[in-house]
Amino acid sequence: GSDFVYPGNAGRHCVASNATTHPADATLLRIFDELAGPSTQVILALKDRTGEVGRFVEQVNQLHDRWTMRRAPPEAVMPEFRAIEAVAVLQLSKTQNSSIETKTGCKADQ
Repeated sequence: GSDFVYPGNAGRHCVASNATTHPADATLLRIFDELAGPSTQVILALKDRTGEVGRFVEQVNQLHDRWTMRRAPPEAVMPEFRAIEAVAVLQLSKTQNSSIETKTGCKADQ
């Protein structure tokens, strides 16, 4: 659901720290970490409303040891959306030998 990427839909202003750290992006990436295997390709088609795409891309880039990301070129996007700069199609895949650390501090190898 869009609540994960568009935290404004999920009560983004419920705590002060959400202004700088968007929990929705981290939650979505943790879900992908849990569900994705070595050959999984995660495809996200997003429309940038108020900076969500840039913020999400920045967070994925900070996790470069776990994820690789590629933005689809315009010709890969449906023709009616190609000219809309706010539309982004992102492809994420886990890096080899990636592992995640849970909030409890335990490591889970993927």
